[in-house]
Amino acid sequence: MIKELYRLRLIILLAFVAVLMGLTRWKYKNYQWPEAEVAIQISPTSMPTPTSKPTNEELYPLYNLLPFKGKDFVVDSYLTPFVLNVITAGNIKTVTKDIYKWMIENKVATESHKLIFSDK
Repeated sequence: MIKELYRLRLIILLAFVAVLMGLTRWKYKNYQWPEAEVAIQISPTSMPTPTSKPTNEELYPLYNLLPFKGKDFVVDSYLTPFVLNVITAGNIKTVTKDIYKWMIENKVATESHKLIFSDK
């Protein structure tokens, strides 16, 4: 008889665990569990950088030509549609003339764009 119990030890162990689970379930059958609040944390959305690829070629006609480097300036990126970020260390009037010349060479109207200047 002991040899048979030794052979069936896994089945006996599983039956014991099943009985314990049944007793636990029966004990907590009518137990009222408290409601728990679930706190969902919303992370802030990331804003696209000014150099992210625009979706509309009409709003960003010079995007594929950026960054444009000239003497004492760099046309870095679009800040918003038709607004160019210019990093300069030179005379703003000279830089503006050079940028307008570049825009005319690329068949873009100079009146359509606004230039925002910042120091290096």
